[in-house]
Amino acid sequence: MKLVISDASTLILLTKSELILPLLSKFKIIIPNEVYLEILKGKEKGKQDAYQIDYLVKQNKILIKQPKEETVSLINNLCVLDIGELYAIALAKDLNLSILIDDKKGINTCNLFNIYFLTALQILKLLYKHKFVSKAKALNSLYNLKKNGRYKENEVKIIYDFLKGGYYE
Repeated sequence: MKLVISDASTLILLTKSELILPLLSKFKIIIPNEVYLEILKGKEKGKQDAYQIDYLVKQNKILIKQPKEETVSLINNLCVLDIGELYAIALAKDLNLSILIDDKKGINTCNLFNIYFLTALQILKLLYKHKFVSKAKALNSLYNLKKNGRYKENEVKIIYDFLKGGYYE
């Protein structure tokens, strides 16, 4: 099974859009403890996605691992990031793995360090393309990503056109 790192916001988006389970059928997700703590704050607010992610962590479907502190310091000295993104990117760098991230500053940092990244929209497209989700499910997930994410209208439209057209790139 392939491994991938995730930050909190993308993991939450994938859960809210019901893409987390199809993704976990092909990938094992790894998060640093800082991301896990961010997610657990949602439980205090009664957020269903936080309960679901916590359950997946307790079932070992999402693993927790820490980056090297030297890597965290290196990235922190060069980039201004929230703590979850900082540790997730450091972990991706340490383990030489791709990262699921939607944060613009985080994406810029990934580009700086040559770390391959995927956004939740790209994950949706891949899951549909490889037939892990139906067209109806994909369109519903896209609606939820648009509602809960911070995407530009043209980014959503590109995925919508792809899903409606039913063609594969």
